[in-house]
Amino acid sequence: MSRHIRSLTAVLLLAACSSGGGGDPAPTRGERAEELQDRLENDFVSEPAQLPKRGTADYRGFMTARLPLGPDGARRAYIADLSLSVDFAAPKDQVSGRAQNFEAGDDRLGGRLAIRGGDIIRSTDPDDNYTFEARADGTLSKGATDYAVDAAISGEFRGRGETGVSGVLYGDITGPDDWQDIFDGTVHAERQ
Repeated sequence: MSRHIRSLTAVLLLAACSSGGGGDPAPTRGERAEELQDRLENDFVSEPAQLPKRGTADYRGFMTARLPLGPDGARRAYIADLSLSVDFAAPKDQVSGRAQNFEAGDDRLGGRLAIRGGDIIRSTDPDDNYTFEARADGTLSKGATDYAVDAAISGEFRGRGETGVSGVLYGDITGPDDWQDIFDGTVHAERQ
């Protein structure tokens, strides 16, 4: 066998081995959101009375909103990028952030929700109540149609060192001609 044929054979074998054809595909956004939710909800709830009283923390994750914007008003789980900032030293409005890039498969929504007025409730019993409450308001658009969202988040910190936040989302969505419906969802994010 000539030297050129051996070299060509080696190159082809190397290319076949490095093509990545046998690897698993990258997880979808929905799968990543579900994995984060499972991981955080299997961690313990941070004790509200022992949360830090100084310092800040940033969290990144996902908001899932089950909005009635599918065909014939069917509810679809729109997943958005969620970012939260927490100022543990602030006397009020400790939690703020935004949710944007809402999508359900190929169905994408424009706009974003502002998260504001988030107050930590240090005296609460985490077995009975959530640790913080915040507003999530804004306008989302589907094509040329705008929808006003007026919602609330009830959440809690997770893990030692407040490594994550999880919670529920609920509110109203209002569209053209005073059409209105309710929706719910979840929020999950991990500390950066």
